[in-house]
Amino acid sequence: MKTLVVISKYNEDVSWTEKIIHDVLIYDKSNSPIPNSIGRPNVGRESETLLNYIITHYNNLPDITIFLQGDPRSNPVMYTYDEVLEQINKNHEPKLNTILTWEADMDVSTYWLKSCKVLNDILFDSDDRIKFSSGVQYVIPKKNILCRPLSLYLMLHEEIIKYGNKHLNFKKTNLNDGIDAWTLEVVWGNILRPEKKLKYGN
Repeated sequence: MKTLVVISKYNEDVSWTEKIIHDVLIYDKSNSPIPNSIGRPNVGRESETLLNYIITHYNNLPDITIFLQGDPRSNPVMYTYDEVLEQINKNHEPKLNTILTWEADMDVSTYWLKSCKVLNDILFDSDDRIKFSSGVQYVIPKKNILCRPLSLYLMLHEEIIKYGNKHLNFKKTNLNDGIDAWTLEVVWGNILRPEKKLKYGN
């Protein structure tokens, strides 16, 4: 079973990735991308990185993608790099799994970031509960990505770019100026779960 570790980096020290036993692909959003990385504009945080990766590899995804931030030790830091590497290098079952960061299960109708419910209502024919990983750090089987059409990822990427680097508006109740990465960080929890029925595009 092929596993690829995808890192979304900004200015973090990613020397820890040299001990990963799987293939590694680093997207670098800094002004000076490191050698053998893929340079990306510093827009959309980790969600832009994951969307770009999915769009580019949609037709040739590995069996499992482990998606991590440049410093994957959680926020606030809760792990050592050795603990991180132990989790990454173990055998992974082909099921969606939060890796290393805290996980939330919440009702977005009461969440402080109002746009999360707006986006969830646009995309899904479901209730308002979302289980998600802080920082979008997941073990993601190919089938969990392919359960959604490429057109969805293209739309989300366009909206992330549209939002750009504007300040976060906690009380925003429309998506007219695009989607911010903090909103998408939460809703990834439903996007990557096939049991959540997608109504967007239908």
